[in-house]
Amino acid sequence: MIQSISIHRGDQIISLPTANTDDLIFSRAVILLTEHNNDGSVGFILNKPLDLTVGDLVPHIESSFTIYDGGPVQKNRLYYIHSKPELIPDSIHIVDDLYWGVEFDELPRLLAEGLLDKSDIRFFLGYSGWDCDQLKNEIEDNFWVTSNHLGTENIFSQSPKDLWKNSLAKLGNKYSLWLNAPENPNFN
Repeated sequence: MIQSISIHRGDQIISLPTANTDDLIFSRAVILLTEHNNDGSVGFILNKPLDLTVGDLVPHIESSFTIYDGGPVQKNRLYYIHSKPELIPDSIHIVDDLYWGVEFDELPRLLAEGLLDKSDIRFFLGYSGWDCDQLKNEIEDNFWVTSNHLGTENIFSQSPKDLWKNSLAKLGNKYSLWLNAPENPNFN
């Protein structure tokens, strides 16, 4: 019996070591899906911090917030998710108290006045995207496992270093074999 794959906005997908080992950007990645519809899927990698801050990329914004590698698409654009819709208008609701921000005009003021801190917002350079059934096919090919059970309450405070392993462990014994496997299976 073939199990139907259900993907929703707000799900988190976790890369498996069986994924394409030539594509290191997705190695041990945990991605929050910010959009999923008939046209495709969009998400941001939650656990790949870059050695860049918002202030490095946007000089008129004084901020030491770390920027994360959101994915391989539009690497020249800055994106963000947040939990403060009352401060940032026109945000797109993802799930629970998470929003995808599209407004940049008020961010310099909000950051300068300390109205946003690292527990409220995360910035990404680029995003991860899939065409129509591409993500579904990659899940069927065991590149990814999807979960809507990981929770979003600590999404901004979780350690990026341990997020992949902790997320996979929450899915149960079926994935325990992978928890201590080397990042590159060829080194096994």
